[in-house]
Amino acid sequence: SPDAKGADSVTLAPPMEFLDLADGESRTFTVLRAERGTAVIAPLGPPSAKEIPVLRLHVAPQDKPAGPPYVDVSSRTLQAQLAAMADQSDLLPRIFTFTARGVAPAKRYEVVSRPIQEGARS
Repeated sequence: SPDAKGADSVTLAPPMEFLDLADGESRTFTVLRAERGTAVIAPLGPPSAKEIPVLRLHVAPQDKPAGPPYVDVSSRTLQAQLAAMADQSDLLPRIFTFTARGVAPAKRYEVVSRPIQEGARS
């Protein structure tokens, strides 16, 4: 069977900045571009390190003043919700608000997106 992650899959450069919100917590980012790749994680306990698919969202620096200006999405459910945006770069930049609903392993994310208003005043 063909390689599920595709021949052009890239290992994303560290550090990893995983999106991990508490139940009911929201964060809003202006997503400038999206990048699909993989990351190696080392969960506590066996099995040891494993490679996972990750969607890296490059965000406006003012939306994430601490750390690198990107957010890494490891949730396969959230990656599926964002697939159309990730595969069509002409949909970006766009403003996304992520809200966590529930706790792991049943945590899901509510996603609301809107276009950037040209000339909008804050």
